[in-house]
Amino acid sequence: MNTQKKLLILFLFIVTIQWMVPAKMIYDQESIRFSGTAFKFKIKPIDPVDPFRGNYIVLSFDENTISKDGTENWVGGEKIYVSFTTDSANFAQISGYSRVPFTDTKNFVEAKVEPFWNKEKLTIKYPFSRFYLDEARAIQAENDGFFTLGDTTKTSYAMVYLKNGRASITDVVVNGVSVLE
Repeated sequence: MNTQKKLLILFLFIVTIQWMVPAKMIYDQESIRFSGTAFKFKIKPIDPVDPFRGNYIVLSFDENTISKDGTENWVGGEKIYVSFTTDSANFAQISGYSRVPFTDTKNFVEAKVEPFWNKEKLTIKYPFSRFYLDEARAIQAENDGFFTLGDTTKTSYAMVYLKNGRASITDVVVNGVSVLE
């Protein structure tokens, strides 16, 4: 085989890999959305803008602490698996936690333990703590007052799909209105 054919094959291989990696990432997220279970996580949205990351919403979750037995030894940054059910208002509620993945439910997520100072509670850092928006939607959401901090009259939640330790956030809703609309 001559050098030109080898270079062409190498080029096609590299191009194929460059398309396959993002396609696999998209497929993984979409499979969670199609076959996972939807949960509404109560939040307090904050709207930072970062020149490197763009426009996004930082999500502070109401359901992110777990009472623990004082004999358990957890370390900040340690992997934790958290399972969920829904409460009477259909919002996500922690139903259990473990150091190993759950086998009896697919409604759990792999998260991290935040460094803590309280011996009775664990604080959880979820992998879906940011929701990115394009610039036009971010500006409109800010103008519409979606990110009024401390406003307890607004009910805000993130729509998150869970499936076997993985999560996909699809929307943030404030007072019944999606930030995507």
